Amino acid sequence: EKIRQAQSSSDRDELTVVLNALLWGVARGVVPQQEVLDALVEAGLGNNEAATATLADVLWVISNQAERMRDQGNGKEWVNMCALVGEIHSRALVPPATLKSVLELEILHEAGISLEPTATIMKKVVRINTRNLYTQNKFNLLKEESEGFAKVLCLLHSDITCETLQASKQNLLSLIGTTWYFDLDPNRVLDLVLDAYEVHYTNECFMELLTEFKVDGIAHVLGFKFQFYARQNIPAPRSLFRLAATLIQHDLLTLAVVYPHLSPTKDAVVAAATQDRLDVVQHAKSYGKVNLNAKKPDDEHATAAAADTSQDKHATNQLYGLIVGLLEVGATGPGFALIEWFTAQNVDPLQYKPLALQVCQFVHDLIDDMYAPLSLRSLRFASPSPDIPRRRRVVPPVQTVDAFVAQVVPKLHLIGAHLHHDQFLWTKLLRMLSPLDRLPPDTVESLIRMCFLPALSVHTCCPHLVYQTWDLVKAYSVDTRYKFYLHWQTQYNTVPFLQLKQAETVQLTRKIMRRLTADKTKPTGRLLTHVAHANPLVAFTTMLQQLQSYENLIQPVVECLKYMSPLGMDVLSFVLISELSRPRKTFKADGHNVSLWLSSLAQFAGSFYRKYPTVELGALLSFLFRRLSAWESGELIVLSELLTKM
Repeated sequence: EKIRQAQSSSDRDELTVVLNALLWGVARGVVPQQEVLDALVEAGLGNNEAATATLADVLWVISNQAERMRDQGNGKEWVNMCALVGEIHSRALVPPATLKSVLELEILHEAGISLEPTATIMKKVVRINTRNLYTQNKFNLLKEESEGFAKVLCLLHSDITCETLQASKQNLLSLIGTTWYFDLDPNRVLDLVLDAYEVHYTNECFMELLTEFKVDGIAHVLGFKFQFYARQNIPAPRSLFRLAATLIQHDLLTLAVVYPHLSPTKDAVVAAATQDRLDVVQHAKSYGKVNLNAKKPDDEHATAAAADTSQDKHATNQLYGLIVGLLEVGATGPGFALIEWFTAQNVDPLQYKPLALQVCQFVHDLIDDMYAPLSLRSLRFASPSPDIPRRRRVVPPVQTVDAFVAQVVPKLHLIGAHLHHDQFLWTKLLRMLSPLDRLPPDTVESLIRMCFLPALSVHTCCPHLVYQTWDLVKAYSVDTRYKFYLHWQTQYNTVPFLQLKQAETVQLTRKIMRRLTADKTKPTGRLLTHVAHANPLVAFTTMLQQLQSYENLIQPVVECLKYMSPLGMDVLSFVLISELSRPRKTFKADGHNVSLWLSSLAQFAGSFYRKYPTVELGALLSFLFRRLSAWESGELIVLSELLTKM
């Protein structure tokens, strides 16, 4: 009854204790052997596979102890155990295969289960182990192995198709095995399959070949490739990241499996980005300062070198490279999830130019159909070449304005000032937003504040973008436009790389202003325009600060402004009001004469608006009237200059 209860219980230890007590009783001669065997048969122990395995384990433990007691001179237990094992075998309580795999050779021979002597069986075991473990295959490994890998390469690069997939799979597996006498290393064959898939990444048949290998092996072989480039401190090829992203997209690997093989870690990236941000801010603060103990400074080359160093540093960042690969193959879910994780840690991964360009390409795919009516492709000046395959879209394009707001606008906010990397996308967006009157006003305004104006600050001088931006901005009222410029000015103080750009623009503007004379307004004006095209806020603020100290520069500066864009002129009117509104003393110490800064700005305002009457003047007049209604009479000189010169 106890055997039956222990057998029905899910706890195997209880059955082990009961069987151990009964069988030890039989071995010592305390319990009759026949009664124990009848009890085991009655309990149906032979019909339960788990119970028979437990019985075999208990027999092995007791037989080993009985053998040790026999060697010590007490052979009674050994004789009883041999008889018991023989009876258990004859009654089929335990399968013969289980007994032969668990019990020792000597007790099997004594119990009559194995008819051959123990010594003979041991010789056979030694002979089999020697043949399996130590005997070499009788062929030239160097020659045959090279031929085998050559056949693998020919097979992988023979344009595998769906029709030939099964045959190719069988041939590959036979090359790994011993059917063709090559016996190739599976890991090296897997490495070759991954290399071939890296080259023929559009052939989905390789994914079927990879399913024949262990997933752990794929992760380790792929990780070894990444670690090789990390040890050499060189950028991994983009095709390798695309391969890893493809395996993740097809659920053959997971991000958690790939992360340990990438360098650097997430925490290291966050720490390095924090330090880089501090270094950029410090460099912006010290930009242009002269160190008498150092060599002759070259700020322009230093800035270019710093930018190149930053890109080189990001080029070895395999996490950023993996994000690029994920977006390239269409695994946008995990790709943008990684970007959002870094953004939440106050890290901007889009500082890595290839990643910024890949996100821009994603937006290209989204707006492709909506931009088609505005594109020159509709004119069909030329037909696409059939020899050049079209790039596969990784995302379906949006068709409605609501879809544009829901899918495209968040990605543009993510890109931000990095839009300057893709001027083609920038141009397409400026063309699209003008006729899209159905877009919510807040959406377009946010794009102007977050993308277009900050991107102007860091782009190379490109006048057509400035004019197209003005075509979009000029539709707003002067109050809204000045809010745009105010937000733009705030970003120069909060975004590190814009702070560096501001410091660079200030130095260039001062350098040009030092060479400005009345007889050199034409060449100097073009240089000033070149700087002010991208950063009119910084350039004009620096220029007006110079004019407040040097009245003789007013007329040459006014002459130089004829080369400015309409956007630059509008920004200049905003900067002029900003300088007038700064809290400073309007009169000198005698209380009768106007301060030099206010007098200079008044003369500049009169000359500027007289020569360029189309520039926004209403905002300045509104500012002056508000100051006068607040009994601030110092600004009367500005109004006087305007009335006198205009």
